[in-house]
Amino acid sequence: MAEPTSDATTTSAHDRAVAYMANERFHQRFTLPATADHDALVVTYADAGRGAGDDPKAVPTMLYMPGMFSSRLFGVFPLHAMGQKLGVRVLVIDRPGMGHSTNVPLSQRLAVWLETATALLKHLGIDHVALVSHSAGTIYNLNLLYRFRDILSPTKPFVALFAPFVHPTHSRVVYLQMAQWLPNQAFNAWHHIPRLVVTKAQPAFASSGAVFTKATSAILGKPGNSSDGGHSSRRIEKKYGVTRDLQTELDELIPKTMFEGQTVGADSEVMQCLKKGATGTWGECDDYPTYIRNLAELERSRGLEEGKARVKVRIYFAETDAMIGQRGKMYLEECWAGNEGEFEDCIDFAAESIEGADHDTVCRKLKVLEAIFHEAGGKKTSHSSATSAEGETQVGLDG
Repeated sequence: MAEPTSDATTTSAHDRAVAYMANERFHQRFTLPATADHDALVVTYADAGRGAGDDPKAVPTMLYMPGMFSSRLFGVFPLHAMGQKLGVRVLVIDRPGMGHSTNVPLSQRLAVWLETATALLKHLGIDHVALVSHSAGTIYNLNLLYRFRDILSPTKPFVALFAPFVHPTHSRVVYLQMAQWLPNQAFNAWHHIPRLVVTKAQPAFASSGAVFTKATSAILGKPGNSSDGGHSSRRIEKKYGVTRDLQTELDELIPKTMFEGQTVGADSEVMQCLKKGATGTWGECDDYPTYIRNLAELERSRGLEEGKARVKVRIYFAETDAMIGQRGKMYLEECWAGNEGEFEDCIDFAAESIEGADHDTVCRKLKVLEAIFHEAGGKKTSHSSATSAEGETQVGLDG
């Protein structure tokens, strides 16, 4: 069952949400051994999803990298319930300086992430994963794809990118261009701003709910179902066993719980996104066109031996996106498509704009998530028609 087993008729939705969040699988720890470059580092992660009784080493696994404020708790809902139903294990790792993961300097963030991801997968006995990321998490998973290609399934290699972050040089988003001119010291307290909104300012905003919801969504990517008329909430309740009152409580509790842990890593991450400070913080994907050409060459050098497949890359854009804008979308599509399909022999690429989604909610659109779980090796959902009975448009995910 997705929900705690307590009696919903005698236990409040809030208490059930607290019990749900207390699941020890959402609060796992791993120690990354010391190297010449760093001391031993604590890493916290969520090991969610998969059905009851499933062998965790035998089920397909999705490695999910959230956007900024990349808390492992974003894997709690709805990914955990979906993974249980569809038979997929979901790993969400706190990047340095988030949760209880040891913080590291900006210059070490990417290297430590690559070391952490590969060491944790080995520790857990996981040979292959599907890579899924949102916004700033794209930088980390693209580097993992390039440097450790063999972690993808040899027969069904799959990468999904929700609203990948695009540097403002290419997106031309004005407020991000302006942010580039701020001194580095201005970002030293960035992580405190959302914390104040969630933990201190909420009562002051309670009388103007729309303003508060919009503000917290912009800062946090706060979960919400208002854009789809509640269809996803009903569907999650019916298919995945999470009642709507529990969903509401989880939507409130997840960001608050996240800020009970540390979030100082977000200071480095915003500087990383803007390419401020140390050079090379985007690693192999510092320049997207160069990255994709180099990835294509690596794919060609691997060859398509019997039983192997082209790497499938899917980008899911938001219909409206204040972080990357229309220019950013066009730039990414042009980079991945290449000149007259120059990468089609080795990369199976397609992009799609998801109706009704913005930068923060695109990664929570249920139909897209269900398709991604299927691509990751999970059980296929029963949807076959172009439109569901509740009016949600099906998305074409096979390119």
